[in-house]
Amino acid sequence: MDRIVDLRHKVTELNNVCKNISVERGRAKASIEITNVDNARLFGQLSRAEQEKDALKAELEAEKKAMQDAVDEANNLGFKEAEGNYIKQVETTKYIYFKSGWKSACEKLGQGFETEVFTSPPPAFLSVYLIPYANEVFNSLQEEAEEEAEDKAGQREPGDKEKAAMVDLEAVTEGTGDDGTVRKDLGKLPGHREISLSKNWFQDDLTFISPLTNCTNLHNIDAAINLLRGSLPDSIANLSTYLYGIDLEENQIHGSICSSIRNLVNLSSLSVAWNYLIGPISSSIGRLHKLQALGLHQNKFTQLPSSLGNLTSLIILYLRQNSIHGNIPTSLGNCHRLLELDLSQDNLNGPIPPEIMKLSTLSELLWLGQNALSGSLPLEIGSLKNLGNLDVSHKRLLGSIPNTLGSCLSLEWFELENNSFEREIPQSLRTLRGLRVLDLSHNNLSGLIPSYLGEFQLDILNLSFNRLHGQVLIQGVFQNTNAISVVGNNDLCGGIAKLDLSPYSSSKSSKNKLSHKLKMILVVVVALVICATLLWDLINKKVIRSSDVVFLDDQTIEDFSKGNQPEQKTSDLIDMDPSPSSLVDDEMEDVQPPHKDVDDDAALNEI
Repeated sequence: MDRIVDLRHKVTELNNVCKNISVERGRAKASIEITNVDNARLFGQLSRAEQEKDALKAELEAEKKAMQDAVDEANNLGFKEAEGNYIKQVETTKYIYFKSGWKSACEKLGQGFETEVFTSPPPAFLSVYLIPYANEVFNSLQEEAEEEAEDKAGQREPGDKEKAAMVDLEAVTEGTGDDGTVRKDLGKLPGHREISLSKNWFQDDLTFISPLTNCTNLHNIDAAINLLRGSLPDSIANLSTYLYGIDLEENQIHGSICSSIRNLVNLSSLSVAWNYLIGPISSSIGRLHKLQALGLHQNKFTQLPSSLGNLTSLIILYLRQNSIHGNIPTSLGNCHRLLELDLSQDNLNGPIPPEIMKLSTLSELLWLGQNALSGSLPLEIGSLKNLGNLDVSHKRLLGSIPNTLGSCLSLEWFELENNSFEREIPQSLRTLRGLRVLDLSHNNLSGLIPSYLGEFQLDILNLSFNRLHGQVLIQGVFQNTNAISVVGNNDLCGGIAKLDLSPYSSSKSSKNKLSHKLKMILVVVVALVICATLLWDLINKKVIRSSDVVFLDDQTIEDFSKGNQPEQKTSDLIDMDPSPSSLVDDEMEDVQPPHKDVDDDAALNEI
């Protein structure tokens, strides 16, 4: 007997182990599906990159061919022109040689410069049309010979100052010290216009910037992709007012952006991305009214100033992957030239400002994903008619997907995953024929999969982990299991065999419809029962009971005085009078009901 009990325990344990393995298998399967989706996305990106590479390669080949044709044509023209110039020079040289010889002959014969013989040599070696040109060349050579003779005595070597200038020019061109650091004498040439130090992996600080304040004609500083450390010096504000570009990205710069940067009034491009800058972004940056590109991404900034709305010339604004908290400034709606806006992967909260969605100039990208933004997706999103890439994923957005999204006809990439959107996928999205990537996963969307999704030329479609039901389509992207994911929707069926869903049948569909009707009928019946119960309670309340009489809703005191009182069972009444029961019995004997054959239940039924 004990052995049987032990065997039963072992069987139970094995069953539990099997169940756990089955659960783990389900989780692994879901993880594999998610991984497949990610792989499909990466594969799609790789495919697009390859296509873009091929397109760029073809474009480059076409440009090369056009350039080669232009070079060939220019060479042909140049060759003809060079050939003509060569002939011209040869003939002219012959003439000058003859003329020089003629000059010597005339001098020996006593014919001076003023004689007709000297000024009229025979044109035996030159065409008539080339004689004026040849005479001009001859006179020019004579003048150069005379100047050379005059300057020969006064010729001198360059002084120490001139030698130093030449050395400095070479140093600036090289830009590197003997120890692999940036040279500190870059400011010794005031006329220098550009400093290019990028991609040298300099391990140095930013002290080289201060001497550059002497370069009054400086236009651009490029020190990106190095190992420069330290903080931005205040002297950066004293750089040339002609400065239009500063690129210090991909270094190890820390600290903050100094407020005096507002003095660089002509700055049109500023990038300090991929550094360790911290704190609020200085509001003085809003004084740079000519700024067109601002890259502050991948730092540790904490707050956005509302003065960013003053940058009305801004075209590109990158602020992703910082520690920025608070609301998105509504003043950004004033940047009416923006093409790209990236605020993703920060700690922004609050609603999405409708002012941002009204920026119809946004055409390249609008990335707001991976924040703590809440509320609904503004209806003004329909103004983004030229936008190609929209990411509002990983937020706390809720409500339904707005129908106005169907006006974003240029949309190619749309990510809405990891939110709390509800209801059906709107039919208005059928106008987005250019979509290549659509991710609506991890929401609470319900209803059927829209048929138009099978007509789109999608590279990736992710509908996983929603509440969709009904039949999965079998056309278009739904034929490629590497491009779609519908896992986590337990009521889906059909589709291609590789999806491993339950088969679709009309009887099942009818059963689902019938089940839905039964649910509706059940709801109606429950509602009627509740109404009937409430009505019954209301009727019961119309009977007013006391210790010795019962008043019905159609009786009065006068009726009782006339003897129109129904028979009453005292045992059914609640004693509300503290009087002794014997007194009540005596009083009840004085009251003689005229209708003794009618009891309380009959009276209530009549009511």
